Amino acid sequence: MNSQDDPENELQRLQRELQAREHALRLRELEAEINQPLRIEHQPVQQPPPEGKLKRWSRQFVTIVKLTAIGVAVMLGIAAGVSFFALIVFGVVVWVAYKLFLTNSRTR
Repeated sequence: MNSQDDPENELQRLQRELQAREHALRLRELEAEINQPLRIEHQPVQQPPPEGKLKRWSRQFVTIVKLTAIGVAVMLGIAAGVSFFALIVFGVVVWVAYKLFLTNSRTR
């Protein structure tokens, strides 16, 4: 029984030592935090000068132009995709018609 109790006791002792070290470390951290001189967190921040109407308007105009360009590009992409798909469908229909009508008439 002694052999089983020793590893268990040893493990519990190591756990207690680890907890004691963690508590001591946390206490030292708290003491260091308390002993630090107070820092002023809220220093006045210098505000940038207000923008003029022209600058604000030009920024909005550039944003609108960018969004419009993206919209036009998307629409052109969709149109190109639809046209490509229509060409493929047309080609398939022509090929099927050729196979059905012209190939069969030649073999007869």
